[in-house]
Amino acid sequence: MTSETIERWYPYVFGFVITILYFYFHRLIDVLSTAKVLFPVLASISAIAVGFLLTAQSILLSMDQRSVIKGLKQGGVYGYLVGYVVQAIYWSFGTTIVTATGMVLSLHVNVSDRVSFVIFTGVWIFFTTTAVMCCYRVIRIFSKILRQLAKGES
Repeated sequence: MTSETIERWYPYVFGFVITILYFYFHRLIDVLSTAKVLFPVLASISAIAVGFLLTAQSILLSMDQRSVIKGLKQGGVYGYLVGYVVQAIYWSFGTTIVTATGMVLSLHVNVSDRVSFVIFTGVWIFFTTTAVMCCYRVIRIFSKILRQLAKGES
């Protein structure tokens, strides 16, 4: 397995593994009791992430003439970076929507709907974990670019 393959798939694998762990241990985790506090906070965080990522994307585009960006383009990885930023935006926006849905659902869950809420929570955990890992991937790559720029490349 190449590092490019790992780079491309680890946010989704991580999201899947965390979701499976949630389904296995969901009886030990009472998301419903914390949902009224947790969901609004995470909706805000994921919305802020969308704004941050859109800003990062515009900064990336403005750095077009830098040698680091030219090197990424020559190496054929610039397209991946742009794709990773777009994926992080989509997953963060999706997390915002799923979280907002969870905020509404958590207000109306009764005992008979608990199984449905567990399934919904699993979907929410997958979205949230995948979004976080996609954002982490972008931040890690941007950090590498900034380190290259700090070494004096312009």
